[in-house]
Amino acid sequence: VLCCAPSNIAVDNLVERLALCKQRILRLGHPARLLESIQQHSLDAVLARSDSAQIVADIRKDIDQVFRQRFTVLARLVSIS
Repeated sequence: VLCCAPSNIAVDNLVERLALCKQRILRLGHPARLLESIQQHSLDAVLARSDSAQIVADIRKDIDQVFRQRFTVLARLVSIS
């Protein structure tokens, strides 16, 4: 089931109520905008608890490295021109 609401707090309220039903819930959204009480249902928290957490961490590390390299190359190109 996909639930949507017009604000972050409205979605958080839905998650809090659905969590009482002991169902698996996944809250998508920026972690800084989620209520502390539902952080455990955030995508980041669920991934961190999963068996594949290390794989996800490695992929994120690789992505960050590529972005840093790209930024460095772009900065060099800008400074040359």
